[in-house]
Amino acid sequence: MKNKILNIPNVLTIIRFFLVPVAVIFIFADFPYSNLWAAGVVVVAYITDVLDGYIARHKHIVTDFGKLMDPAADKCMQISLFICLSIKMPVIIPALVFLVLKDLTLAVGAGYLYKKEVVLSANWYGKVASFVTLFVLLAILVFQGLPDMWVIALVSLTVVFNLIAIISYGMMFYHMLKEKQEKER
Repeated sequence: MKNKILNIPNVLTIIRFFLVPVAVIFIFADFPYSNLWAAGVVVVAYITDVLDGYIARHKHIVTDFGKLMDPAADKCMQISLFICLSIKMPVIIPALVFLVLKDLTLAVGAGYLYKKEVVLSANWYGKVASFVTLFVLLAILVFQGLPDMWVIALVSLTVVFNLIAIISYGMMFYHMLKEKQEKER
């Protein structure tokens, strides 16, 4: 089943990509509670993320497509929301820059490993960082009008957890590359 791309977990991952523009539209919509609608879309995306992971692992239908696209869907949502929110709250632009650079670094590393026929999948540090980022984004969406100091504190949590995650991925990258080179000898 490893090569079958169209399965329930992968369809759920694809749906998450389509939820990104919906959340963006709600963030910029000008009607009462549009921020809560955006938060609701983010929660639906998170639920599909949990479901696709659960189904993939328990039904033994983990695919390379899923390993690559599942975190890509998460990052697409997170970065899109950070971009939208930074337009409304410029105080979070430094965190946005850090997250974009972190994700680009991960994408380049994962692409390099993929060319070497090694697939880098998410680890627990990355999952925790992703959850903290989700929590922060939801807090900012739900509690619009937070003072800048609160927003900075929340976004700093995201930066700290994502910094830990990128370090752990860097270590994974190094070990996987080293293991691959040893096998090729």
